[in-house]
Amino acid sequence: MSKHTALENKSPEFGPTIDFNSVVQTFAESEEHRMTGMLGSYIYDVPHYDGDRVRGGLDYTDFIVNCTHYYLYTEEPSLLRIIAPQVREVVGTGATVNDLGSGPKKSITRKSKVILDEIDPCHVYRPCDIERNFVNIGTKAAKELMPNLNVDGIVINFQKEQLPFADVEPSLILFLGSTISNAPGKRNMPFLENPHILEYLKLLRRSVRNRGYMLISHDVNQDERSLLKSYDHPFMDALIKNVMHRVRRDLRADSLDPDAFNRVSQWNKTSNCVEHALIPTCNQTFSIINPIDGRRRLMRVFKDAVYIPVNSYKPTLGQMQQVLIESGWKPERHALSQSQKLAAQLCVAF
Repeated sequence: MSKHTALENKSPEFGPTIDFNSVVQTFAESEEHRMTGMLGSYIYDVPHYDGDRVRGGLDYTDFIVNCTHYYLYTEEPSLLRIIAPQVREVVGTGATVNDLGSGPKKSITRKSKVILDEIDPCHVYRPCDIERNFVNIGTKAAKELMPNLNVDGIVINFQKEQLPFADVEPSLILFLGSTISNAPGKRNMPFLENPHILEYLKLLRRSVRNRGYMLISHDVNQDERSLLKSYDHPFMDALIKNVMHRVRRDLRADSLDPDAFNRVSQWNKTSNCVEHALIPTCNQTFSIINPIDGRRRLMRVFKDAVYIPVNSYKPTLGQMQQVLIESGWKPERHALSQSQKLAAQLCVAF
């Protein structure tokens, strides 16, 4: 395991517990004070013990391996092959590479390795994830796929914490899989007015020094029917509902019934966002306990109310370029997938 750990609330074997304050904001009783997309980082954990129903990471891995219908997974590898030579031309070789949310072995094989092969040799490759299990998997997979590569995984919540500076430049951040789309926000807030996305990208900008680059891929699809069809899958039900099992386990919400929710994905044109909502099938009252300081909070969720733990933003190419520039990243090159639904942008820190 890497010497780098940036999480205060973690176990030696697994990742962090779900964030207490994020749960409070997601399920605030007043819709006015409710935040959306606060729990997107916490849907991928794995079981901690026999009978543990938290299994989002296992379901996600199975989905990646067997997925044949979601364009984000089927088209991104070819998109990266298009832009990879341009990455080598701009970045060169010998880079320190931070791969954010590197994912299971198949993701590294089909996506990250495309770029790593092009800019070989690298100084070091760092799979980065909030979940320790994925960092371990990514580190092992990278060493198996590229035996001569120096690999040093990092357990970090890169949405909130700055990446360690590179010992050797250039520094390249791989921000693939449209991971930027899972940022929090207020409902109906336009993408360009969302301060969380701007701060997210500024945090990454502060993680690099003089010779810093970022390759970011993102979903640019604006067709409601196509978007919702891509999420119409039993896997998405299980993945989004998984967050309630984490609330019950991590925050000791023993009286919470995690199964008493329906998942609904809906397109919000105002904010360019697919909202992955949980709608209670009944009223519930339960307590949560902050594992850091022991604070207890009484929570109430109401039948048919709309709570949105996970966002999937879909900015246009131009909208993303505007936000990148405002956060200190200059878009240098870009490419679109064959269907025009995905974009990859290579940016230079300035």
